[in-house]
Amino acid sequence: MHEHSLAKDIAYLIFDEIKKKKPKKVEKITIVIGEALGINKDFFLHALKEHSLKNTICENSQLEIVVEKAKIKCRKCSNIIEEPVMKCICGSNDFDVFSGKNVYVKEILAE
Repeated sequence: MHEHSLAKDIAYLIFDEIKKKKPKKVEKITIVIGEALGINKDFFLHALKEHSLKNTICENSQLEIVVEKAKIKCRKCSNIIEEPVMKCICGSNDFDVFSGKNVYVKEILAE
């Protein structure tokens, strides 16, 4: 279950940023998850809320998950594909993923 370890890693990033600002309250946290990673959004949110952020300044903050669409580029013909496919229109199945492969904290709203 890599969602749990990912939630821990994201929580560390959130806490590092919060330490710099020293807020009294964290209102909202926006996290971007790349579609190509195959992260189960519900499992990730559960791990974040119930394990990594529980009993912290972030416990009652609103969590927004933004899913970044996966985009792949065919290495043979350079066609850009935004839908999951097994083969490109040229017949190749050799692709580079160039979007939707990262996870990061986009924004922390705190006061």
